[in-house]
Amino acid sequence: MDYSIDDNHPVNQHYVPQFLLRRFCDNKTNQVYVYDKQTGRSFRTNIRNIIAERSFYDFKVDDKTKSIEKWLTQIEGSAANIIETKITREKGRFYKSFTFHCYPNHPDKKLKD
Repeated sequence: MDYSIDDNHPVNQHYVPQFLLRRFCDNKTNQVYVYDKQTGRSFRTNIRNIIAERSFYDFKVDDKTKSIEKWLTQIEGSAANIIETKITREKGRFYKSFTFHCYPNHPDKKLKD
């Protein structure tokens, strides 16, 4: 595994992957509402700006800065595909189950035998 840092190395490194954060944001703006417990302030911001720290995955070896960020990005890419597939399948199952269980109880509908 190559832990070297190149010119495209991100400085702002998320400890919760952005692909997970996107599940909670406005799709058009990639923004979420945030509540700051220390200040009591709430605000909207882009997911790029939250749940991250500067150089979070960087470390020093023999006075050279190394990072596991590139490695984690590769893992997150694979995980994102798996998780999105699972969510899509489960969402379909949920809607089918929900419709099946609720339809007979809807006051405007009668089931035909």
